[in-house]
Amino acid sequence: MNRMLCFVLASAVCASLAYGDDHTRAEPATMKPSKDFVADYIRAEKKGYISRPCGFDMNHNGIIGEPGDRLVGDGKTRDPDADGVEEDILYVDAKAGSDEVGDGSPAKPYKTVQKALDAADGPADGAEDIICISGIFREELAIKRSGVAGHYLRDNFQFPRNPTMLIGWDKDGDGEYPPYDKDDIAVLDGNVGPNNLAIGIRTDGKLSNIEIAHLTIRNYGGLYKEAGALKLFHWGTGLQSHVYVHDVEMRAINRAIKDASARIVCSFWGGPFTDVAIVNNLVDEYASYFCRGAPPAGAGRICFQNLTLKMFGTSGKGHVTGWKLWGLHNGVEILDTIVNCNAHAWKPVGAVSGIGICQGAQDWVVRGNVLIDVGVGLQPHAKGYYQGRPLNNILIDRNVFQSTYTGWNGAPMAIHVQGYPGADANETVQNATITNNFMYTTVGWGGGVRCAAGNGGGPQKGTIRIAGNTICGPFFYKSIWGPRNGRGISILPNASMLHKQNDYVIENNIIANTVEGDKNIEIDYAPSNLVSRGNVYAPGAKFRWNETKHWVTMSFSQWKAVTGQDADSKTGRPAFVDAAGGNFHLRPEDIVAQGAGVDITKTTKTDFDGHPRSSTHLVAGADVPGSKTTGKLKGKLKCTVHFMIK
Repeated sequence: MNRMLCFVLASAVCASLAYGDDHTRAEPATMKPSKDFVADYIRAEKKGYISRPCGFDMNHNGIIGEPGDRLVGDGKTRDPDADGVEEDILYVDAKAGSDEVGDGSPAKPYKTVQKALDAADGPADGAEDIICISGIFREELAIKRSGVAGHYLRDNFQFPRNPTMLIGWDKDGDGEYPPYDKDDIAVLDGNVGPNNLAIGIRTDGKLSNIEIAHLTIRNYGGLYKEAGALKLFHWGTGLQSHVYVHDVEMRAINRAIKDASARIVCSFWGGPFTDVAIVNNLVDEYASYFCRGAPPAGAGRICFQNLTLKMFGTSGKGHVTGWKLWGLHNGVEILDTIVNCNAHAWKPVGAVSGIGICQGAQDWVVRGNVLIDVGVGLQPHAKGYYQGRPLNNILIDRNVFQSTYTGWNGAPMAIHVQGYPGADANETVQNATITNNFMYTTVGWGGGVRCAAGNGGGPQKGTIRIAGNTICGPFFYKSIWGPRNGRGISILPNASMLHKQNDYVIENNIIANTVEGDKNIEIDYAPSNLVSRGNVYAPGAKFRWNETKHWVTMSFSQWKAVTGQDADSKTGRPAFVDAAGGNFHLRPEDIVAQGAGVDITKTTKTDFDGHPRSSTHLVAGADVPGSKTTGKLKGKLKCTVHFMIK
């Protein structure tokens, strides 16, 4: 198998699907259930951070960790990328080094990392500066020199060819680097200085061609506005480019912070900047924000891949967020990443968000991720932060949303498309596509997908497409206001919205609630260009159409008659591999979802696992059984980025 400012929470594990015998169904075959599909999926598909002995590609051939890639920082090799230029390699040893008599050689290393960074002479001589560190350092670092200009392509993304490097020292020379190699230690330890920022760029100019790898950053974060792990970007004229961070473990960053919007693990304030790759890193038990900022016009080609984020805020009302990025940038991808609220450990009640795509952002891809008790929010407007450009070309594809935490004040949601009556037509969500996602819950859905798109200034443009998803679980949920009947898909803009979104396409979804009375689709007005077709709904499902009273519902047959939609949709019980274990792949013998649906290959070419969809063999839901695996991401981490700066 291959695989926001909003109170967006996520999805989760569905109990068994039990419907009446009077509906079309496929009897399940005897199969061994998975105890935890999400855990199995993460392991099999290499999601999230993977501790590995070497993450370097020094010969730039696109293959990571070859023998020739393991020579950098070994204390012997002067030309580790074999380009014919001996690099400026400086070594630092927290125990045995000396800033007074050391010269940065392996035999006479410096004692502090900043001494080595200050001694780096920059790119003028054509040699890259490589700083190799060993030990535990209590410093706040300032990088002051760019690397040598130039890049190479790996998986269609630009990486720096000869960057200034800050890396762990392979002191025992075995070709394995920390944190993977426990014999080597390269740790930046916080609780120091006025800022408590681990690594920053402190210079009047912008720095480009930077690589940070194979380190541990821990215990940073404080009261100063730049507290966190990384602040690598600056404002001002000129373009900053080619920044690469990989194989870094960031632990307990900003843990003591509560509701602090300027305390950021990885700050994206500054710009413009392009070709930024944050790949294969661990962010364990952090608070406040992982990534926040407003990349301006000209910024883009930004890739986050194979990250593991685990939150740990202050109990109760502590605010923790994964991403919140806004501004006039184009081209961000979040791929193969795990975002875990870790809610059962710290008991939040609200104000937790996974991925926030905010005002002005365009050309985003959120694909192949696992979001646990958090979701994705599209926030096109924020008072005082006017960008004058709509959210547009947003793709949310092939993700797993899992929700099992019961402590929220409000309604859990996997995906929330927002709209604001006070916003103009330039601050709205235009085109967004939601495809091939598993959204499942044990605790209820306020909306697997909830849409409130619209604005108060002018006609609403664009189309919201919801196609080929599997939304399962008991939608019924409990809140501080009492029990509520949930919804699979809800389209509920603010009643005072003058210009509501009228163009919706809802097709080839499986919506499988397990609580009687739950609404499969709920729309409290009559969108003029609604297309709903090829869906499989739960037997006995309820619907709401053009009705503001949430308790007034209708049957499937009434829904079809009133809306004129879903003539080729059906009700039934799909045969899932292991619904109780959260595995909503279809069994081969399923006859409910297979053969249902319509051709959606113009919207999405693949299914949840990356298997090809057919225009003739029609299947509803996120999974198309029977296709061969594509084998993506087997054996090496990739960064498949295909966007351009506009």
